[in-house]
Amino acid sequence: MDGMEERSNTGDVMRFSGSVTNEQVVEALRAQHEATNLAKWTLEQIVAVARRRGISWAEIGQALGGITKQAAQRKYAPVIAAARKDEERKVAELLGLSDEEAETLRSWG
Repeated sequence: MDGMEERSNTGDVMRFSGSVTNEQVVEALRAQHEATNLAKWTLEQIVAVARRRGISWAEIGQALGGITKQAAQRKYAPVIAAARKDEERKVAELLGLSDEEAETLRSWG
């Protein structure tokens, strides 16, 4: 059994690929792309929660399939920082703060 057969234990996509229309294949691609994006976003959120709880990058890396703490940090720290900056920007907008006031508020945190 080759790698593709081992990976498709549920559904065996290759076996049915000849019995579907091109439109169905395109729709399956679209659906899988959306599911992959949602899974990626969810994983990023869980990593962010883990960091807020003080879970180390080493533990996170281990949970992500045994990658190094450096690899986990390199991949997810920028995502977490960007999300935090976006949240701060939204709060500043809601409060009607100027850029200077928002920066002062950030420096307190």
